[in-house]
Amino acid sequence: MAKYKILVVDDDEDTLSAYERILRNADYKVFTARDGISAFREIRNVSPDVIIMDIIMPGMDGLTAITKVKNIAEENSIPIIVCTTVGSKDDEIAALNLGAAGYCRKTAGMDDLLQKIRKVLGA
Repeated sequence: MAKYKILVVDDDEDTLSAYERILRNADYKVFTARDGISAFREIRNVSPDVIIMDIIMPGMDGLTAITKVKNIAEENSIPIIVCTTVGSKDDEIAALNLGAAGYCRKTAGMDDLLQKIRKVLGA
């Protein structure tokens, strides 16, 4: 039985499917959202243990979503790991300064992301 709940926020359906499959195989319970706005509904409904957030999304981008999550008292302790394709060093610095617990590039592969998840969960 999955111990931890992970919310994956990404606008790319293929990416969401890949994350879902890999994270479920790693024994996480996975929830998804396609943008920052729908992520807020899921955060309130699910109370995830970790959020995996893309940066470039329609409606509300990842950096704005991080800012909003970190400004809500009930949700600001949820660790957010930014995982993006086109992120720059400036994006990484901005995400970490906004309170992200980690940052990775999708091109680095899932092992890097899984390691970051285990680190923020202390598992």
